[in-house]
Amino acid sequence: ICLSLIPGDYVIVEDIKEGDKVKAEIVQVLLKDNIRYIRSQNLWPKEFTDALDDQEKMDKNSDTQISDDLLPPDQSDTDESDNEEENNHDKYEGKSLNSRQS
Repeated sequence: ICLSLIPGDYVIVEDIKEGDKVKAEIVQVLLKDNIRYIRSQNLWPKEFTDALDDQEKMDKNSDTQISDDLLPPDQSDTDESDNEEENNHDKYEGKSLNSRQS
């Protein structure tokens, strides 16, 4: 099994006796809901509180800031181009209708 963790992820481990290099086994990967619950029960280690608070601040900031090039075009931009096409179409049809009536 391959497990990829990024900074700010937490796991619960248990010591293992066998093995020379590996000293613990991951028994639980903590998800955000798990962490919130542990904190609400006042069981979260004080040593991790500052790091977790910093991570939550970064998450909030990154959620609210989206690069303009990732957003769809403004509605006003598409409305203007649509109106120009409609106006050109109407003018063409109007000339065609007038020429037929003559």
